[in-house]
Amino acid sequence: MRWWSFRLSAPGEIEAANGPYRGKKGTVLVGLGGYQMFDSLAIDRDGHICVATFISGVAATSGPTTKTSPFN
Repeated sequence: MRWWSFRLSAPGEIEAANGPYRGKKGTVLVGLGGYQMFDSLAIDRDGHICVATFISGVAATSGPTTKTSPFN
């Protein structure tokens, strides 16, 4: 499962792709290994994004100044 970041051209609108590949619009921020399915998402007051997963029961968190860290 991948967690993507996209540039916005306006609130709620993804910027048009100008890269060599038609689908090249975003940047992968997180790639969790194994079979994962993202479920719930929350953002805390410090700007950390927290995502829960199905299947393995892992929660992943990433913030503006930290790398992603999956934990059980």
